[in-house]
Amino acid sequence: MKKRNSLRIFFGAFLLACGIFYQLFTPDYSVVSAIFMINFGFVILLVGLIRHWRFRNEPEQDERTKMVAYTALAASFQLTLLGLAILWWVDYYFPLQLTLQEFISMVILGMAVLVIFFRTYYNRKKEI
Repeated sequence: MKKRNSLRIFFGAFLLACGIFYQLFTPDYSVVSAIFMINFGFVILLVGLIRHWRFRNEPEQDERTKMVAYTALAASFQLTLLGLAILWWVDYYFPLQLTLQEFISMVILGMAVLVIFFRTYYNRKKEI
């Protein structure tokens, strides 16, 4: 087992256990913290297990996958900047009533969706 995957599995299990014990031995007002730790620990544990089962001792990345990831991030960043500029002009001429939390959530979600879209797109292409 690769060291990175074993550390993910250990850290995920540790955080999951800490969240469960925190939930059991603390008052009711800290439920959100315990749920966050349990969910975060479960996700890290799951990612470690899936990566271990999927790759075993094979390399996880090669030159092409790195190039696809970098190209997708660059395209996503450029489209996010374009989207922010358009949003600024829309707000300048037609004032929007967005809170900062809504705005940041919109940008993060948009950038994540764009990265996933471009990674899928560039993975399907034969050449980049």
